[in-house]
Amino acid sequence: MQKKLLKLDELIKKISNHKSSNKKIGLITGCFDVLHAGHIHFIQQARKQSDVLIIGLENDFNIKRSKGLDRPIHNFDQRSLVLSELKSVTYIFKIEPEFEQFDERAENYYDSLLQTIKPDYLFSNSETDKHIDQKIKKSSSNNLKLVLIDRQHDTSSSAIIKKLS
Repeated sequence: MQKKLLKLDELIKKISNHKSSNKKIGLITGCFDVLHAGHIHFIQQARKQSDVLIIGLENDFNIKRSKGLDRPIHNFDQRSLVLSELKSVTYIFKIEPEFEQFDERAENYYDSLLQTIKPDYLFSNSETDKHIDQKIKKSSSNNLKLVLIDRQHDTSSSAIIKKLS
């Protein structure tokens, strides 16, 4: 079993311990389907700014809805295993609920996640994140700092898949 992959309730207990030690908590949410240099740079930069880096990993259903029926290439278990081997990642949790694309329930879920986890930092990239506008609003209303990390590598999982095709 992967020690970094936790259920949300287990994660909340760990976060509470870290916060009591004044650790800065960072949160990233995403797919991380075909891990590439751009992902690694993003995760490394996020970790440099936080003591504890948490990744909320999308479930397979939501990825299919947002990226197409041929995605994800790697299922949740495979993606979480790869991410758990990165030293920059402290914890991973599964984004459990399945949502239709642009479902209002998804926005409510992510808002409740921020209120539950209470990260100090939310990390994103304004070029690649389809939900950047919501994250800007949510970070402001949840009193957390949204940190935009520049894209350093001109690559994406979709571009890699296209090239392989």
